[in-house]
Amino acid sequence: MFLFTYFQAMNLLHFICSDAFGGMELYIKELIAQQVKAGYTIVVLTKRNTRLAKELHELNIPIYFIPNKASKFSLPLLFTINNIVKKENITHIHTHNNIDIWMASWYKFVFNKKIVHLNSTYMMMQKNKHQWHYKFLYHFVDGMSSTSAMTNKSIEKNIPIQQHKISLIPYGRSIQQFVAHEPLRNKIRNQYQAQDKMVIAMLSRLDQEKGNLEFAQAFLKLPKSIQEQVQFWIIGEPTMAYLDANGQAVYEAQSQVIENAITNIVQLNHLENKIIRIPFQKEYIAYLDAIDVFILPSYNEMYSLSLLDAMLMKKPIIGTNTGGTPEQLGEGERGTLIVARNVDAIAQAVEAIIANKKDAIEKANQAYAWAIQTHAWDTTLRKYEAFYQAN
Repeated sequence: MFLFTYFQAMNLLHFICSDAFGGMELYIKELIAQQVKAGYTIVVLTKRNTRLAKELHELNIPIYFIPNKASKFSLPLLFTINNIVKKENITHIHTHNNIDIWMASWYKFVFNKKIVHLNSTYMMMQKNKHQWHYKFLYHFVDGMSSTSAMTNKSIEKNIPIQQHKISLIPYGRSIQQFVAHEPLRNKIRNQYQAQDKMVIAMLSRLDQEKGNLEFAQAFLKLPKSIQEQVQFWIIGEPTMAYLDANGQAVYEAQSQVIENAITNIVQLNHLENKIIRIPFQKEYIAYLDAIDVFILPSYNEMYSLSLLDAMLMKKPIIGTNTGGTPEQLGEGERGTLIVARNVDAIAQAVEAIIANKKDAIEKANQAYAWAIQTHAWDTTLRKYEAFYQAN
């Protein structure tokens, strides 16, 4: 295991203001756990009664909570941050989404201009943010990182931050976790009557931009003979907008529309045993093991963790030729690239994999070799150390 070698005085505050628990939050939790294991001194500021807070607590990570109803300019929040910084001798704040940046930068301006504020982004920066208020905001960001070269180019173009402050840090993965387990694979497949089927699956929240609906529609485009050979699994839940006063999830309206549309496709075409809806799975690696082909039909994915994890399970991959996905699949040598928002393209890619399984397996093996070489946690933690040291 890589051991953290930075000067002992560095204490890190991870700041993540999120109600949801999707791929980003799951990754941040793992990042924090890996950093603690590697020797970092860490505390976390997050929202109360969230799944992220619960899971960090189960890992014995020290947690502080954002005051109720705190806005990005909330004085109670600024005093909370200041108390944490003083009590824990915090030297670096690491933020993880847009509202976090506002809160940390505002704190730095008001209370402590010497503290280092670093941000990691997990989405494409497509909006131009060179207006005066953004220049003020990013003046108090000492460094930014993403996992995608394309995203870093969008940061250079759209964010008022100097190029030398932008770092590329690949996602870290615990390679040893990605092991096939035949009895569990069979158990999961038996649960959905998929014993003799080729299972093509996507793993994501339900969202218009994720292509869930196009994936479901593509089943109807397949020849009847192939429909009899396959199952489509959609593993994930609607996109959460916020938690209500009782701590219950309230989902985004567009996400509910997608879920209803998929339900209608299934019911109207009697596809209950063909298009399978599966809730978010904490032990998702077992479900990746249970499938045969992974698909990422997103409109513009920055850099997909689920695709990377499917690579580590040696699954043939279909991905859209947008965002950071071509960085992951290369020019098609590590998977099949298709155009986005195209139902026919999804169906044709499925047919092609069925027709040439040998080629699909060869690409899956190349993808696995690439993933273990570029995304092991030791590599990622060293890049984070350099990121912190540079600031």
